Amino acid sequence: MDVFKLRTFEEVGIQHNIDENQLIDVIGHVVSYESIQLSKQGDNNSSFMNIVVEDEKRNKFPTILWGDLAFQMQSLLS
Repeated sequence: MDVFKLRTFEEVGIQHNIDENQLIDVIGHVVSYESIQLSKQGDNNSSFMNIVVEDEKRNKFPTILWGDLAFQMQSLLS
């Protein structure tokens, strides 16, 4: 029995292969990132950070970290 269903960056990037109700973890290293930004929608404010993760084959995967995850990543990158 496989506990993890590992996928490549290419598979994750193809939308029809992904169940939108699943969370996905990726393995790689951060090759670029932007400062934390603020998104405002009505009365709600959300912090986010754009990052790019690279795998062992040098495939790049852009993603967004929201809220506490953005602040945790910022502390690791500084």
